[in-house]
Amino acid sequence: MSKKTITQILLITCLTVLFYVFIQNFALVWMGIKAVLSAIAPLIIGCSIAFIVNLPMSFVEKHFFPKKALKKYKWLRKIKRPVSLLLGWLFIIAIFTVLLMLIIPELAKTIMNFAQLLPYYMDSFGHNVTKWLDAFNLDIESLRNFDWESLSTKLVEYLQSAGTLLVGKTVGITTGVFTSVLNILLGFVFSCYILLSKEKLSVQLKKLYASTVNHKSYDNTMVVLSLANETFSKFLVGQCTEALILGVLCYIGMSIFGMPYALMISSLIAITALVPIFGAFIGTAIGAFMILLINPVKALWFVVFIVVLQQLESNFIYPRVVGKSVGLDGIWVLFAVTVGGRFFGALGLLISVPIFSIIYCLIRAFVHTKLEEKKPKPAKQKTD
Repeated sequence: MSKKTITQILLITCLTVLFYVFIQNFALVWMGIKAVLSAIAPLIIGCSIAFIVNLPMSFVEKHFFPKKALKKYKWLRKIKRPVSLLLGWLFIIAIFTVLLMLIIPELAKTIMNFAQLLPYYMDSFGHNVTKWLDAFNLDIESLRNFDWESLSTKLVEYLQSAGTLLVGKTVGITTGVFTSVLNILLGFVFSCYILLSKEKLSVQLKKLYASTVNHKSYDNTMVVLSLANETFSKFLVGQCTEALILGVLCYIGMSIFGMPYALMISSLIAITALVPIFGAFIGTAIGAFMILLINPVKALWFVVFIVVLQQLESNFIYPRVVGKSVGLDGIWVLFAVTVGGRFFGALGLLISVPIFSIIYCLIRAFVHTKLEEKKPKPAKQKTD
């Protein structure tokens, strides 16, 4: 038996033992993984923020700091990265500010209108209660004879138990909120450091990885990482484009049908479209409630309109806009979203398309390589 075969057998044996230990102590291992993820959460958040901010920052660097000017002026090279980072953040903040200015004033106006119309709603509710009593042949005396004391006692007991449970968890909730805020703040700091020295960090990580693997593995990994970066960047741009298209279509449709709060609700629909699964329901519910306070019939038609629009978006707009941005046909986008959502829920819906696009590109390159290898080589011409 050769030395290579013995090494392979030992390696397989060790991996089998490790896998068995992992299965037997899965709960303990999972607790360890959660502890590690919790410890590096600020870094993960920072990398995520840096990835998003890098898109407008790279655009600024490319279009406002041309290479010729950088070669000519030394001071321009020094301010290139800080200025680009600042403008990238200002761009993102400006977008959120405009959206909030469109949503918050109208939302405040709706709340004020609701407060003014509350007496009318209470009178209408009382009138409807009377109609229901007449419809079911009930009278006020039957309500008076109802055991309200028992109902109120049970309600008080339920509220007390809920209050006790909430007080018991107050420390945990407060700690969780404080930890989340702290992680976001630290993530912001990490993102700034990453973006200000991304080339240096990239070189350091490449050197570290190159020192541990062979040349072929290093080249293959760099190809996959480059493809992943390009795919996720295009996916993010496509997702934002799709949300913008959905918001514009919603505004046009609401304006045609004469629905109130068209601009504000359309902006809200565009924002919530970025949230997988629950985003559409959140935007529709808030919009329907706001229209309900003015015109219940139009609120119903709004729900019908949004359902039709979401079907159009899911089956036609999303596969073409997002699929085109990551190089996938519409059918594969639908396949990736369906499988990702089925097995991994909201996170699967969010990352399934770019991940499947990477897999698709790698398989396509592998197939092309194998087909090229199987092509018959031209026969060599004999020389006299």
